[in-house]
Amino acid sequence: MEHESEQVELSRLRREQAKTRHDEVFGGLTPEERSTYDTKQLRIQELELRRFQQDLRQSKSGYIV
Repeated sequence: MEHESEQVELSRLRREQAKTRHDEVFGGLTPEERSTYDTKQLRIQELELRRFQQDLRQSKSGYIV
């Protein structure tokens, strides 16, 4: 998505992943859907790591926003 904050992107990706997992239970995923799921999962991990690193830097500087 163009110009969305990382927090908004993370929330959107989590919702999409939950829907995909639900769909997988009731009908399975095509190889293309599985590939898309895996790509989104990697992006979620990247965003969560960035967020953790930012929180860590802020806590080291003596404050948390």
